[in-house]
Amino acid sequence: MNQPSIAELSKLIGFLYDGHIEEDPYSAFLAETRRIIDSNFASITMREPKGDDGGLLFVSCEALPKIFVDDHDNPYTDRYYTSNLMTNLPWGTVVSLDECVPYRTLERTELYKYCMAPIDIYHMVGVDLRNANGLRFSVRFCRPKTADNFGPQEREFLELLASHIQRAVANGMQLIQLDKERKLYTSTIAKQSVGVVTLDERGKIVSRNGVADQLIR
Repeated sequence: MNQPSIAELSKLIGFLYDGHIEEDPYSAFLAETRRIIDSNFASITMREPKGDDGGLLFVSCEALPKIFVDDHDNPYTDRYYTSNLMTNLPWGTVVSLDECVPYRTLERTELYKYCMAPIDIYHMVGVDLRNANGLRFSVRFCRPKTADNFGPQEREFLELLASHIQRAVANGMQLIQLDKERKLYTSTIAKQSVGVVTLDERGKIVSRNGVADQLIR
């Protein structure tokens, strides 16, 4: 593990809390965390694939796209998600893959052969957290077979990050939803030719839509 300085840790936390406004959400945070803990793969699964729903995954890995949204071209999101070996982990507790399944068993699974081995991931550590609605989302980091497994240092570091990840992702997803609702409201009001003026607590204009602008002029 590359022990981060205070400045590097501050930058990492900044990446995390700004992650929801990135074009590829949480990409900078995942990439920087990978660097610190010597990982070649990282992911935040906001919505697990299920049936016809390909799920929602944010990924940091040179061999894969950064976002999977309802994707059925990837073998994991299309089929092998049902073979996930790290499911329903204890809330907020960092767990490694070898605690869930022996490596010998892992290497015989189709999940390993078709999803993990092709992108050189073998060791895995993760934590399950809750979003603002209380629904589970998961965070995972991986290393290749040639590397050592994640040790106490990396696990302790991720334990410390876990509460920040939960808070940042929960708040970030809420803000994204509020922004979508605001845009929908604004679009609906605009179609009805209704002027909208937003005031601050002192009665000063903060913003106004196009219709209100024309009326005021």
